[in-house]
Amino acid sequence: HGSRREEFLALRLPALWPEQDGTRLAEHLAAARSALDQLPESMHRLRTRSGGYRDVVLLDCPAGTQEHPAARLVAVHDRTAERQARHEREETSRRLREAQSIAGIGYWEINPATGYGHFSDELYRLLGRKPPESPGWRPLADLFASPSAAPHLQCIEQRLSLIRLGLAT
Repeated sequence: HGSRREEFLALRLPALWPEQDGTRLAEHLAAARSALDQLPESMHRLRTRSGGYRDVVLLDCPAGTQEHPAARLVAVHDRTAERQARHEREETSRRLREAQSIAGIGYWEINPATGYGHFSDELYRLLGRKPPESPGWRPLADLFASPSAAPHLQCIEQRLSLIRLGLAT
């Protein structure tokens, strides 16, 4: 961004690094040089020629030869789009949870073959349950653990049995 390929390849790393972070660059390079047998990886924010920033991972590893034993290979992987997409997914998920809470609705996703599902926090709250602390797939019976929910659980399990047999969708 902002440079032709030839110009970019001719740049030295300090030219890409934000000026105010020059000390951090020097520290990273010193750490990499002192650990020649390791492959340190770190996420950094680099400045483009146009003044914008890119989020990149620096992979630093030994690349020495007999002529140049201290040579290093530093690869720069641009992760800006991935980080932006992850941020947008997290924001969308936050908005969905907020909308479900306001509307008093929840959702679930069930694997009919296993009976395990992923249940929204709002669904747990609607059923008078505390959502689990960690996300993940759980047995359907965990969601309907109270005795009063037994008829609901039985109905859902019957429907899942029909789906497994190919008699329902």
